[in-house]
Amino acid sequence: MNTNMTMGRKPVKGKGFPAGIFFFLFFTEVLLSVAGTAVYFYYGGRSGISEIERYTRSYSVTMAEAFARVAEMGYRNRKHARLSALFHEKIGENVIDEAFFVLKDGKLVAHYSTDVEKKMKGSLANDEFAYNLDLILQPARKGSSETQFTDYNYMSLQVPFREPVRKALKDYFYKGIESTGWLASRAVFIDKKPVGTVSLIIGKKRVYEFIWRRIRISGAAMTVSVSAAFIISLVISLVVFVRTRSAQKSALLCGSPEDFYPVEPSDIIPFNGPETAQGHGAQDAITIELTTDAGRSAARPAAAVTAGEFKIAGREIKNAIPVKGVDQ
Repeated sequence: MNTNMTMGRKPVKGKGFPAGIFFFLFFTEVLLSVAGTAVYFYYGGRSGISEIERYTRSYSVTMAEAFARVAEMGYRNRKHARLSALFHEKIGENVIDEAFFVLKDGKLVAHYSTDVEKKMKGSLANDEFAYNLDLILQPARKGSSETQFTDYNYMSLQVPFREPVRKALKDYFYKGIESTGWLASRAVFIDKKPVGTVSLIIGKKRVYEFIWRRIRISGAAMTVSVSAAFIISLVISLVVFVRTRSAQKSALLCGSPEDFYPVEPSDIIPFNGPETAQGHGAQDAITIELTTDAGRSAARPAAAVTAGEFKIAGREIKNAIPVKGVDQ
């Protein structure tokens, strides 16, 4: 019985660009980049500011002690030219921003700027808004021989950050950001009695410049990281997309079972062979003739397949190809 079976092929819809993979990789890499940049900015920044403060404290305290000894000798001799020269020298080196020698009553003995001396009319008490005498004279009034180093609101310098950024930096990064300078103040003793203080004011320009530099570096690093994350995610997604399409094409060419739907019995179209001499074919048969090749023996028998039997080389195999409707 010759049969032709018709098999249907399901339409295969190709998969599009793997957007899910792309966004997953992209957002994961961005999160890692943000975390790394935040760690770099926070810990590296705090460490850098602490180093600036340590360095400023170290040289300002040493300088205040040296200036106090010169001020003591000048006060005894009523000559302060050497002290004023030292003030000008260190300010010219951009080491400090202001330096002065003031007595306990607020009288200004020596100042780095003659213009400021004239403006103050010989007393810092005439501008208590710019000069906090309570803080400046604290070592002398307490009779302390230690140099006082503390935050100070230096009026000539402004915080270069807007209010929201300033608040965030103050809360999470640097608590002293709103005080624009430091004050190093040391008492001057005459006959073991404090008569006044030598005071140095150092602005926090270095701190602000350091923070700005850190922000710029972190912003540039974030931009590069996000760009790299986008490119890497896109390349990986394209590789996955190309390999998936290639696998789909290979599956179609190989006739993957997934590409076919099941064939029902009603889809089989029977074909009856020619009638035999006994009438309508007693048996429908499929005959296969095996021809011999040139180099092989012609004595090998042919093979015949009939409904329910398969004979080859004198051997009989029952029901090799069962046919529906034929007695087994």
